[in-house]
Amino acid sequence: MDLGLGYDFGDFGPLKGAKLSLNVTNLTDKRYASNFDNSVFAPDDAAGTVQVFHSSAPRQFFGTLSVAF
Repeated sequence: MDLGLGYDFGDFGPLKGAKLSLNVTNLTDKRYASNFDNSVFAPDDAAGTVQVFHSSAPRQFFGTLSVAF
């Protein structure tokens, strides 16, 4: 589960054209395997029999401030 929030300041004084966004990935900080597949580059697996899984990333926070001018 992820969370994203954003705010557009519009034509408000010195923040004219600014947008602020905050994002959190893996909001619950749970560990999981996202999928099982054979998307691995193994030089000795021509038949494609090696299976891999992709584990989740830990909770991460991101903030972005953008300005149009």
